[in-house]
Amino acid sequence: MDILIIGSNGFIAKNLIYNLKHKKYNLIYYLKKDGIENLRKKIIKSDIIFYLAGVNRVENDKDYEKNVRLTKEIVEILKLIKKKKKIIFSSSIQVIKKNSYGKSKKNSEKLLLQLNKNKKLKLVIFRLPNIFGKWSKPHYNSVVATFCHQLSRKKKIIIKSNRKIKLLYIDDLIDEFISEIKEKKSSIFRYPKNSFEISLKQLANILKSFKEPVNNINFEFNNKIIKHLYSTYLSHVPNNKISSTLKLYSDDRGNFIELFKNEYSGQISFFSIKPKKVRGNHFHNTKTEKFLLFSGSARVNFLNISDKKKFSIIVNEKKPQMFITKPGYAHNIINTGNKDAKFIVWSNELFDKNKPDTYKYKI
Repeated sequence: MDILIIGSNGFIAKNLIYNLKHKKYNLIYYLKKDGIENLRKKIIKSDIIFYLAGVNRVENDKDYEKNVRLTKEIVEILKLIKKKKKIIFSSSIQVIKKNSYGKSKKNSEKLLLQLNKNKKLKLVIFRLPNIFGKWSKPHYNSVVATFCHQLSRKKKIIIKSNRKIKLLYIDDLIDEFISEIKEKKSSIFRYPKNSFEISLKQLANILKSFKEPVNNINFEFNNKIIKHLYSTYLSHVPNNKISSTLKLYSDDRGNFIELFKNEYSGQISFFSIKPKKVRGNHFHNTKTEKFLLFSGSARVNFLNISDKKKFSIIVNEKKPQMFITKPGYAHNIINTGNKDAKFIVWSNELFDKNKPDTYKYKI
């Protein structure tokens, strides 16, 4: 199947292309600089057309007429072709408004609908809200892109009106586009399923919470909106800001580093124990931890501080094994090898020096 993408260097098109490349489709690209004759040849060759080209921001409102002119050219080519084509057109929810951009999309819809009435093509019109995601351009594609670009560079954002906007994540849109390729009974007008409304202030506050993107993830990833906004924010972070220096705590036993914390899901850290050295010798009332040894070998000793019963487990790098600490059980870890034992540990709560829930108890 040959798929033509008109406007192949745009934000939406780039995301569609890199998803379709993993499937068995022959992709054909068209840009304005290719000229009308090349457009005609590519339309003739194609089976499905994604019409994604269009201007979003212009200095002069008359420039929005470029959207209509391109649609007229496409329609004239399609009129002369015997083979019926499927065309998927990216329109806008702004067609119901009186702004020049909305009018240009509405007029393009009318031209395509007239051709569809004459049964010259199979038409699907996606009326899209504001799309956000990776590769979106600030001050052009999306207010999300603009806010992400500015905040990730520690610039102020100005909100003149706390209006609500409708947003859709790019991957959700691409999923619907791809499912449309094989869909045979789709209606003409499509309104993507996963769009949502949010005020500009709400949007700004969420994005501001991402200000330390490397080792601060103090938000809920089970919220899809936050997850998608975070991914979009990261795509705008300057390349020289994607690393962060962590504080290293060292003593005669080994090293300790806090990797990242999250008040919703606890803390993940790294620590090492030098040969023959011991860490631990404490218990917790409520806090629990999960440990994974990924280098070296160790013996982990436990003691129930209530009945004084003991048990131990042996862990080594050759057999990856997770173990937990139980509330009310004192525990320590002894490096039994001849090299540093290295661990990743998760704790179900953040360390609070005013209420550490860690009490010394030597086993």
